Order: sequence, then C-alpha cells, then structure tokens
Amino acid sequence: MAPRLVRKLKAWARPGLTSNSALMTTVFALTQLVFLTLGTIFLKGMVHANGDITSSPYFQFLDKNWPWLFLLPVAWITYSQFSYQINKGPFTPVVARVTGIVLSGICLAFFASVMVFPSG
Repeated sequence: MAPRLVRKLKAWARPGLTSNSALMTTVFALTQLVFLTLGTIFLKGMVHANGDITSSPYFQFLDKNWPWLFLLPVAWITYSQFSYQINKGPFTPVVARVTGIVLSGICLAFFASVMVFPSG
C-alpha cells in the first residue's frame, strides 16, 4: 500500500518537487492538523465540563481564537510549496523543513497545554 501512496504523491508533485519533499510536506501538515484537532477537542471538552473559565485568561483566549490556529498548517503548506519552487533566500527547502518542525512543536505545545494546565 505504501508504494501506491508514493506513486500518487509523485503524480501530484509539481516538476520542481520530488516525491520525498511532497511526502514530507504531507506528513508535517497532517501532524500539525492532528495536534490542533486533538487539542481543540480536549479544550472544548474541558470548557463544557468546567463551564466557568473566567478565572483563566489562557483558556478564554484559546476558547475564542481556536479556529485561527488552524491557519498555521495552511500557511505552512503554502510557504513550503513556494519554497520548493523558488529555492532562494528564505524560501529554501531547508528553511521550510525547520519551519514545519517548529510549527509542529507549537501545535504539540497547544495540545499538551490544554491537557496539562488546569482550567480554573
């Protein structure tokens, strides 16, 4: 099944992209989205279970602004696609990979912070 996925990714890849870079972009983007989705599910569960989050400005901020966090992976996907095509200055594949790893870490921190920090 994995070779078929690699062939599909090669078919989707633009001429300047290799299948490895397309696969890496997909893996980082899915990792970011999974962490954000799980964090949002836990956040909403804590808000509904607790009911009163007025004592925590952190949870108030997350409860109001959680949809905007989903723009991080979308912006990174766009940036990485440009990076693989331009490959100059700040738009290089190496910078795109490091940025993807950092954004995955931020998404993981969001997920972990919702589970670790008390809401009230």
